[in-house]
Amino acid sequence: FHVTGVQTCALPISLLQAKAQKLNEINKEYKKLEETGWDSSFGFFLGISANDVALLTGAYTLAKEATALGLPLPTIIAMDNTPVSFANLEHLTQVMLQYGNARAEISSRFASKRKAVEMATTIEEVKAI
Repeated sequence: FHVTGVQTCALPISLLQAKAQKLNEINKEYKKLEETGWDSSFGFFLGISANDVALLTGAYTLAKEATALGLPLPTIIAMDNTPVSFANLEHLTQVMLQYGNARAEISSRFASKRKAVEMATTIEEVKAI
């Protein structure tokens, strides 16, 4: 293309630019996953953001206290804003353990990708991530 009458060619991408682009792709991939949430396999999705984790952890703590006091379990809210109730603490515990494992795996996977980008020494390595 021409800029003020001078022909130029596309400059080669630098390693820093490749890393920035790849990190942007990874962040978009994570954001999309945040929008989708975690599939509980029980017919509802739970959010995976830090706020969601804090809210679900709090709800679980309250559920344990409610059980100890003989009170009904609190509901949690699914991604589609539907309340989700549990018949007993054991079922809620099962879901929360699965959620915690999934959330840890997601965090680990994305941290590994970001670390691989940081450690890459060539554009080819970055592209392979």
